[in-house]
Amino acid sequence: MPSPCNKLKLLRKAAKPPITIRALAEAIDMPASSYAFYEDMNRFKKKYLPLELTRKIAAVLMNHQINPEDILALSGLTSYELKTEISAIRQIMPPIQFVKMNMALPNETLLAEMFEDLLADLDLNAPKKEIAYNLAQHLPEALSETARKIPDKIH
Repeated sequence: MPSPCNKLKLLRKAAKPPITIRALAEAIDMPASSYAFYEDMNRFKKKYLPLELTRKIAAVLMNHQINPEDILALSGLTSYELKTEISAIRQIMPPIQFVKMNMALPNETLLAEMFEDLLADLDLNAPKKEIAYNLAQHLPEALSETARKIPDKIH
């Protein structure tokens, strides 16, 4: 069986939007150098990745359009075990995001600029589902950024 290192690296790089080693390591609460060890087939010599590690990575990459089954399979689970693990991951994922913002909505001009910026980084030939997912991921941050352009005191 080939090393799981290359497959893990390919899955991380296939994430939408792509995620760096540092960002993924931070998301799973691990030093970047420790995470990088698992992507280095010259250093990680085992046949399978640790199950707890794959659980954490799968939960993060699932939010980046990576099938959690592909990550969990790197731990050597059977197909039945994979289904059980995926079910458990989906149950702990919150169905909504909570964003706390005290803001007035910007005017049409600022909103249009915000949407132009959001769309500028997207492949508009991609499937609509992918475009919608990317917009949903970046909308909270874009709204916060746009809100900073509104004066604190409006007369």
